[in-house]
Amino acid sequence: LAVGILAVLPWYLYLTLEYSGAWKAMLQEYRAERNVFQPPWYYLGLIALVFPWSLWFAASLFHPFMVRGEERRRILVPWVWLVALFAVLSIPAAKQQRYIVPVMPAAALMVLQFWFDGAYTRHRLTRHLPAIHWGLLLACSAGFGAFILGQPWWKDMGWITMDILPVETAWPTVAMTMLLLILTGAGFRLHVRGRTGIALLVTALWMS
Repeated sequence: LAVGILAVLPWYLYLTLEYSGAWKAMLQEYRAERNVFQPPWYYLGLIALVFPWSLWFAASLFHPFMVRGEERRRILVPWVWLVALFAVLSIPAAKQQRYIVPVMPAAALMVLQFWFDGAYTRHRLTRHLPAIHWGLLLACSAGFGAFILGQPWWKDMGWITMDILPVETAWPTVAMTMLLLILTGAGFRLHVRGRTGIALLVTALWMS
């Protein structure tokens, strides 16, 4: 948290020194009225923004209640960070997707803690998270190739109006799909064998 504050503090100092009305403008933006009111649960879309970690993030919200003692206090740091900011940002009617960016580091820490903690293996509702995680990556990998190669059919059916990703030949798409499938299979095997750190890096590589 201290590192995060130190990282953003120079930006706010610069705004204050260069623009006399900076704080007033930011406060006005926070209080600004909108013609279309956004409901308090608007930022729950954060769960989708952290894909493919969405299920891990959702489960990590309950992580502090799955452990005790010193471990719980450590886990509560990013949890309180996220919940407090989420609550503050959800109060005003003025909501934009970019406003939720400050909670992303906290969400990342929560996912990392839950991924490495292993507490999910002791609970019936979360013990199958690794299999679901890699199953989703498998489905997305296959779906990527099917969607890109099937664009002519999707247009004929009226599902899309233009090529989302134009391709001149199928081979690059086939090669990329095969690479994603190989990464998914390797990541799953590593996770099952307890090499969670490398499995996490494989997921990050899959995302890139």
